Amino acid sequence: MLLFFYSEANYGLGALADAEKGYKLVIELFPGSGESKKAKTRLEEIRNKNFNSD
Repeated sequence: MLLFFYSEANYGLGALADAEKGYKLVIELFPGSGESKKAKTRLEEIRNKNFNSD
């Protein structure tokens, strides 16, 4: 699933806003996939990073 890998690349590069958009699309378009579960975990990590940086 290319969208998930694109989001992972953005996450790794620190482009968290773009990564978040991609992860949300993965969850919406492929709700039962393994990538969707991983995307949910990544969204939590992004939220925690944003929370801790405030």
